[in-house]
Amino acid sequence: MNVLKFGGSSSASADRIKSIIEIVKPSLTSDVALVFSAFGGVTDQLISMSELALAGSTDYKKIFIDLENRHLEVVRGLLPVSIQSGILAQVKIQLNELENVLQ
Repeated sequence: MNVLKFGGSSSASADRIKSIIEIVKPSLTSDVALVFSAFGGVTDQLISMSELALAGSTDYKKIFIDLENRHLEVVRGLLPVSIQSGILAQVKIQLNELENVLQ
């Protein structure tokens, strides 16, 4: 099996992910696994939000909104409108769970 791993900066936006897809398309077979890190900067955002929430500061909400918008924009940028709603709903569920933890 071949494992192709892409770091955060290489998958930081819908356009970059589209580039990755074009690069790996010729290599895709049943014995290839694609692994993606979090979007560039997301790990730092998660740590910052956690620290702010732990300290009792609501400033984490600003970071959360940026994180949410970024993920929703990537879905909208990658998928045709006809299939976005289910994926957007799943992303929102995950984001709501994160927001509940932060609260």
